[in-house]
Amino acid sequence: MWNWSTVLFLGAMLPRWETPVISLLVFRDETMPDEEVNALELATRQAATDWSSECLTLKINVTHDSSSDRTERDGASRVLLRRREWCRNGNTSDQCYNPAALAMTTRYLSETSLSTLVEADIEINATNFDWFRLNGGRKPPVSLRIVLAHELGHVFGLSHQNALGNTIMTDAAHNGQAAVTGVSVWDRMRLCELYNGQSVSKSTPLDKHPLTEDRVKLVVASVFLVAAGLVVAILRRQ
Repeated sequence: MWNWSTVLFLGAMLPRWETPVISLLVFRDETMPDEEVNALELATRQAATDWSSECLTLKINVTHDSSSDRTERDGASRVLLRRREWCRNGNTSDQCYNPAALAMTTRYLSETSLSTLVEADIEINATNFDWFRLNGGRKPPVSLRIVLAHELGHVFGLSHQNALGNTIMTDAAHNGQAAVTGVSVWDRMRLCELYNGQSVSKSTPLDKHPLTEDRVKLVVASVFLVAAGLVVAILRRQ
């Protein structure tokens, strides 16, 4: 039997947006050259386009903003470059990240529903990597577009996965250790499963079908719920 606690149980594992459009603000501070701002905004738009699919109605609207560079629950989702300190909010007094991590995404759930995403902030590691090749710093192992596409997967609600097929959401891509070329058809299908309940075709070869963490969690949860339902039915008959 399905009830509210059941919905919360499944939703807590697979959070998603309930709005048709995610507004993503590319932060611009006064010290950023126009070349960096334009390149960051373009890469964000391209990464959002990479996730486009006929089966997905959720869209991302990219604009720029200069009001705040904070990573916190404030009602706005942002893309930010961290150039001074690779730490939350660019401040060493907050949580600092793995220097090898190319980016970090912080997601926020609704205060009334554990299954609903309401905000997400993407922080790009520009402290240890020179994304725009303007100051001769360390060259990133992958393009900014690839990194943003990976992080947008997290924004949508996807987690890292160890897949049997090509996927941009592998955990190795987080540190640039995987030779990913972009969002794959399996990534888009996984997103369609999350939002529309549409699954990959049964004719999909097993060696190319991504074994995702979300899928495993959902299967385990489904088995648990079926078993719990049978126990309740048996007890009621006694």
